[in-house]
Amino acid sequence: MMIGPEAFYEYNLKGKNVEETKKIIRSLKRRINELKLSIEKERFYPKEIYISPSDDVQLWCNRLYLDRAMLYLESLGTKYEYSPKEKRCIEFNENIEKLSKITFEIGGFFHGFDVYEFEFTDNTVHKKIKEVFNDEISFDFEDKDSFINQLREMHIGEWKNYYDPSRFGVHILDGTQWSVKFEFSNGAKTVEKSGSNDYPYNFEKLLEIFGIDNEK
Repeated sequence: MMIGPEAFYEYNLKGKNVEETKKIIRSLKRRINELKLSIEKERFYPKEIYISPSDDVQLWCNRLYLDRAMLYLESLGTKYEYSPKEKRCIEFNENIEKLSKITFEIGGFFHGFDVYEFEFTDNTVHKKIKEVFNDEISFDFEDKDSFINQLREMHIGEWKNYYDPSRFGVHILDGTQWSVKFEFSNGAKTVEKSGSNDYPYNFEKLLEIFGIDNEK
């Protein structure tokens, strides 16, 4: 059973000095990375025993603990120093309100790629679907704010640039390839992520936000 961030503070942070707090922060960051890797690896090496709470729940809780630890560190008069990866994530989330277009492609070399385009205006998200075996479809999302907020919670800025199963000792020919490109209207650099038969830990959530059926 996981505890809330205030309970984490009471049991693990309260009364700690700066160096002790920094050590806790480093431990939380390691745990977060371990959990992300565990979720990604499980696609190739399923766990034989179900553990509760799940890795997803533990990851969510540890992010809350990290936020609370960073806040406590600042209360001690020391500003938290973000890593380059964390800075990329912050920058992505700061620019997300200025998204102009998202292009997402998924498929394979032999059967083609489905392309999903999302264009942003002040009030709407216009979605265009170009599937290999279907006619092009276009429509507008009703809630742009919800769409943006869900993307912000994805921590996309900390994703790897490219995902390949060889990092787990797995080699797959052909299969499924994917790519996603984020373009901004404020001059921010385009962000691109992609992979071949390998995905970020929360990839299914991205498909859900995009309204894509992962069972096709």
